[in-house]
Amino acid sequence: MERFCYKSPYGSVTLEGEGGCLWCAHLGRAASAAGDDAPPALVPFVTMLDGYFAGEPCECPGRLLGLQGLSAFRRRVYGELMRVPFGETVSYGELAAACGRRGAARAVGGALRANPLPIFVPCHRVLRADGTLGGFRAGRRWKTELLEHEGHAVHGGRVRTPCGMRQLG
Repeated sequence: MERFCYKSPYGSVTLEGEGGCLWCAHLGRAASAAGDDAPPALVPFVTMLDGYFAGEPCECPGRLLGLQGLSAFRRRVYGELMRVPFGETVSYGELAAACGRRGAARAVGGALRANPLPIFVPCHRVLRADGTLGGFRAGRRWKTELLEHEGHAVHGGRVRTPCGMRQLG
């Protein structure tokens, strides 16, 4: 497994991968890997992060993400979530419905809590139905920063977005 510590505007993003596949992206934890250059296997993901933090969508093909071995439900949640565009949001309930599991918002939350690939699988774009942030594995500061980076105004733990939430499906 190769590691690289990417320096984002909001803190460290430690990438872990091998064989051309990204397995983990830890927000806020610095890797012990030394050096300024990413290992060749991680260069495409560093390039994607450079684009993302420059304001471009992070569109990583699912085949490059280490999602093998996950439950079918988690893969479905992550796949639907990757369809939510840069700058848009969706509620936990809307995401559950898009996965064919209407009423399973808590199960979706559990899948997102276990997401090993934030930003690439953009769980920061999922909000509670009332527009409040909900949880985020890396903490509210990261979720707020990423949402604001994508053009949302966050005040008092609530997202004020000009376009509202996206309907999937």
